[in-house]
Amino acid sequence: MILEMGSVACLLFISMQAAACVTTFIVTHKNSFLPFIGKLAPCIELMWVKDRIVEERRIALHIFCDVAKQFQEEAFRRCKIILLFLFKACKDENPEVQEVAAQAIGTAAEFGGSVFKSFLKGAVSALNAVMGHPNALQMEYVMAHDTAVSALGKNLQFHREKLKAEKVLRIWLGHLPLKNHLEEAKVVHRQLCSLVEVSEGELLRTQKAYLSEIVAVYAEILWAGKKLATEETVNQMIKQLKLHSRRSPPSTWRSIMLSLEPHLQKKLESVLSS
Repeated sequence: MILEMGSVACLLFISMQAAACVTTFIVTHKNSFLPFIGKLAPCIELMWVKDRIVEERRIALHIFCDVAKQFQEEAFRRCKIILLFLFKACKDENPEVQEVAAQAIGTAAEFGGSVFKSFLKGAVSALNAVMGHPNALQMEYVMAHDTAVSALGKNLQFHREKLKAEKVLRIWLGHLPLKNHLEEAKVVHRQLCSLVEVSEGELLRTQKAYLSEIVAVYAEILWAGKKLATEETVNQMIKQLKLHSRRSPPSTWRSIMLSLEPHLQKKLESVLSS
């Protein structure tokens, strides 16, 4: 058993060193590497087969993400098959596998450009599978859940014009705020704030349909202080809340406030009066 464990550790070390070499080569000799992007897909796919341990899959993810960030649309044009097995991996019962796959889909949404748009339906479905897993909010699975929520936010952020944005927004809001994966929480809550800022007319136009849900999420984030959002995001949220409290009919805003838990009402009243 000791020998076996030693062999696994040795293999992982070699894989990590190889991945580091690939990453260094990509950054240093970007133009020279371009013709070989397509040859990476079978190698990455091999590291994602069912019998591979999570650490190996994670190494494959790092290579995939580095390639995606450097070559963006061109990488996805030559490695489309990678997206398909990432979608499949989101339905794996291993939460660590789910987390890695969801993270990669988020990277694809951010850097995949027009090539990724044809995979949006599959991406949203795969992420919904992670977020909707029966054990999604249990300790073992919650990191995968939060990573998938973050990835769905990136789909909205970068491709909302190709999505049924209102439907996806409602699903996304239903999983906010994030309270466990604190690093992802700050990223996601900044995403939400930015989305409200740039698409207010698009997503809040129908009788402020989503305003109540957004205010409820903001209230919970503000109640938690700087734990769930950066100071910059908190200040932006407060600015948006003050703006909407002035713009909304008094009866509408009063109804929104009354829908909150008492401690959240008091928090918002304090924030809005400052």
